Amino acid sequence: MPKSKTASLDNSANFKKYDPHHVLESVLALPKQCTQAWSEASRIKLPPEYSNPTNIVVAAMGGSGLGAHLIKSVFSAKGGSAAGGEPSLRIPLEIINHYQLPAYVGKNTLVIIISYSGSTEEPLAAAKEAKKRQAKIAGVTAGGELKTWLKQNNLPAYIFNPLHNPSGQPRLGTSYLLMGTLGLLINLPGIFTTPSKKLATLIQDAIRATEEAVKKYGPAIPASKNPAKQLATKLHERGALIFASEHLLGNAHILANQIHESAKQFAAWFAIPEMNHHLMEGLTFPKLNHRYLTAIFLESSLYHPRVATRYPITKDVLQKQKVPAFSFALQSQEHFNQAIETLTFGGFLSFYLTMLNHIDPSKIPWVDYFKKRLANGSVAECAFMTKSLGSERG
Repeated sequence: MPKSKTASLDNSANFKKYDPHHVLESVLALPKQCTQAWSEASRIKLPPEYSNPTNIVVAAMGGSGLGAHLIKSVFSAKGGSAAGGEPSLRIPLEIINHYQLPAYVGKNTLVIIISYSGSTEEPLAAAKEAKKRQAKIAGVTAGGELKTWLKQNNLPAYIFNPLHNPSGQPRLGTSYLLMGTLGLLINLPGIFTTPSKKLATLIQDAIRATEEAVKKYGPAIPASKNPAKQLATKLHERGALIFASEHLLGNAHILANQIHESAKQFAAWFAIPEMNHHLMEGLTFPKLNHRYLTAIFLESSLYHPRVATRYPITKDVLQKQKVPAFSFALQSQEHFNQAIETLTFGGFLSFYLTMLNHIDPSKIPWVDYFKKRLANGSVAECAFMTKSLGSERG
């Protein structure tokens, strides 16, 4: 392990230099985010007519949709979260990253509109369509147009004050959206397989797990004993291939998103066993893949036995292709605890990568540039671009 890299991650002066907008404070505050959001949202009672929906559709984009993906992964894994009496979703949960809702959304669908800022145009469009279809609508937001719309239409919502996200970045406030959504769902009949009291106990245990994870992966722990710092040095200046299964798939998505936006570094996530049927061949070319890629395996003692068997074999295939492979192994016997620990670990890992890259993790210049162009672009410009692209393909 390069000493210069590990030394820089143990030097708090570097954090102050490259993190003027308090990203590290937001990562350290993850347990407080969870506690605040759970305490507030779990007191909200959805109307009786919202009970027993046939399905749940979450409309969200980017960092605002990450919490919902974690919920879907943890509580929808058959043989996973349902095993051993752990809570599981009774009904399907789908996440829509689009302006339009699927045709199956109707009066018996619970549509949850999530936007941290409250100004994201795709879920706002989906919200208005859900109202036209007379769906059961709830929301999670910190403010903006979504807050106004929800109040105007007298719709139930968790509207939070992000006291413990000083960075102001949605991806670093995922816990507000995660716990806010769970809080809205916990008291609604027909959602989970176990009583709300049991689920509440599970969530309180998970919040304690975040506190322990901060102690294990936080900046005060030297690189010699800190797995998050160690893995950051191995990923530095390399693209990250993130592999996970079942209840940790949402975490793989979250980690890739955090590496993209915070570290400004390429990352992609893949599911095992699905990737065993194609991606291993896809690493053959370009021949220089091994110089630029590193694999991270999110491993769990709770995976299906046949899935767990695939992990060492998959790592062997990658190593034979000279792609370095490293594991982050979870040992807790609770699925949600494993997911919440991985969430905390990933927050620190992506932050340490930003320090190695010597950049301010709060800035997202290309996303900002794109949004500005999109806001200023006219229909005519879009039509012109489409026509131009078509002629180039032609």
